[in-house]
Amino acid sequence: MALVDHHRPDDEISSPGATTNEQGSYHQQHVADDVVPLVRLAGGGYYEDDDDQQQKEEQDKQTHKPRNCPRGAEPAQKEKKIYCNVGWKRKHCQFFIYLYSFCFIILSPPSWHRKLFLSLKQNYKTEHATTTSSIQAVPQQDEAMTMNATTKTSSSSTTGAVTNSTSSIADLTSSPNGTTNTNGTYLFIHLGPVKTGTSSIQCNLQANPFLKNSSYEYIGKRERLCAASKWGPLPKKYFNVQSFVFQYILRGWLIQDAHQPYVQSFKKDMKARNDKGIHTIMSGEEFCAVMMLNNDMFQLFADLLDSLEQNVIFQVGYRNFFEWTLSSYSFNELLGVERNEFKGKSVPSVVSNEIIHRYFDINATASCTPYGLWSYFNSKLPLFHKDVHVDVFNMHQQGGDGDLGTQYICNLPNAKEACEASKREFIFENKSNPSDMDFIHADRIAAAAWEKGLFHNASVVKMKRAQVNQAIKNYVHIQLNSTFSDLPLECLDQMLLNQLLEQSIQHGKEMIGDAINEDRLKEKFYSFIRLKKFCSINVTAIFLDPDWTIFFQNVHISE
Repeated sequence: MALVDHHRPDDEISSPGATTNEQGSYHQQHVADDVVPLVRLAGGGYYEDDDDQQQKEEQDKQTHKPRNCPRGAEPAQKEKKIYCNVGWKRKHCQFFIYLYSFCFIILSPPSWHRKLFLSLKQNYKTEHATTTSSIQAVPQQDEAMTMNATTKTSSSSTTGAVTNSTSSIADLTSSPNGTTNTNGTYLFIHLGPVKTGTSSIQCNLQANPFLKNSSYEYIGKRERLCAASKWGPLPKKYFNVQSFVFQYILRGWLIQDAHQPYVQSFKKDMKARNDKGIHTIMSGEEFCAVMMLNNDMFQLFADLLDSLEQNVIFQVGYRNFFEWTLSSYSFNELLGVERNEFKGKSVPSVVSNEIIHRYFDINATASCTPYGLWSYFNSKLPLFHKDVHVDVFNMHQQGGDGDLGTQYICNLPNAKEACEASKREFIFENKSNPSDMDFIHADRIAAAAWEKGLFHNASVVKMKRAQVNQAIKNYVHIQLNSTFSDLPLECLDQMLLNQLLEQSIQHGKEMIGDAINEDRLKEKFYSFIRLKKFCSINVTAIFLDPDWTIFFQNVHISE
């Protein structure tokens, strides 16, 4: 596979050139820095597993045949091992080529990228007529196939009409109506968004040995934070979803000549899976960034999927809107907080105009909420020339056995064997990333105290932000024998809360239809209000209490 994630960094790495788009700030800010590995791929191949490497060397020893070497490198032999002697000049030259390419891609202004894209697009249109014969044409359909884990949304490519159904995705036949794919294989693109159980699903899929029992293969992305699997080490080869989204799709690399060998290699791999009757699963929250594209740029992505023989299904995770947006607020705002030093940002109050506009604005269709992502991809279905569907995975569904990843597998079509085996073995506990609300409350108090200069030992405290936060938590829980919700708070007003509840019900009805349990949703919403989850610490009122001033003057922080 050409687009291989062999050294994906942690997701908390941002890249210039990305923009923040309201609630989708996590995805628009965190552009992967996989440019370097991808440029290296463009310069000479892709990562190979150690086992494959050793096997090739053993074959070379037995046959005494020199290995295929890149241009400029000569086969050489040392201690009966055959290798490619590249030479130090070539190595240094390659290094500077990669460095220059990386700097050019990152530092060049957007206007250059646009001019390059328009030029390449014109060349692509000219050449496309000669390459269409190699693409499997799929006829347009007048009727949309409806499907869903609990509610399926689909659209005909000719009309763009959206319909809802209560049929399960697992009820689909192996030969969907309206395609020429005789093998009936699928490409499932799990879009996220973040905070809808994506980590749990990805951890299960990448370690699950039972997918092959139902002819499924998970190609990525790789979730590096998963626990070790009892079935051995996790695979090393994964499709580089970050590079695929942020470079090939967003930067227009899909039609650039320099990257065509790898685009064609991806198509070849997909064709090989289809020929073997293997369904493919791809997952990545990064697909939220695709929402920044206009129709012309999205059309390039659509053309790539049209050229595949697989039936394409986009999957969006559903979570109650009020629950998702509160979790997203705490998760996103903590990303930019310095954990050790008192500098930079602190978490804004939930009632600040900035936060209300970014997270609790009822006009959520323009941002990367579950509903916004679902609406966006439904609106793009007419750009495809074959039936492409948008499916919903409901993380609140009742009666599911096992972790979220197992429930996800059990909702796949024709995956009964993989489902039953996953239930028996229980692959992983849910890999959740809960937000520490106590940390948020404590950090807001600590940051405000620092700005007011309340610490007598400021030179020591400056680099001990985490220790100060822990001291505040101990003071509240142990000395005050209380909780942060008992301190002075500032909360969302009732009118906004009512709008949030109404919006949550509307999103649920549109996305999952009859599967929504409105009474259960309301019960959970009102429990959030009772627990004061829509509130932040009122730091102004906190410092009216002289006990807090005394606490900060006497707090002991070790050097």
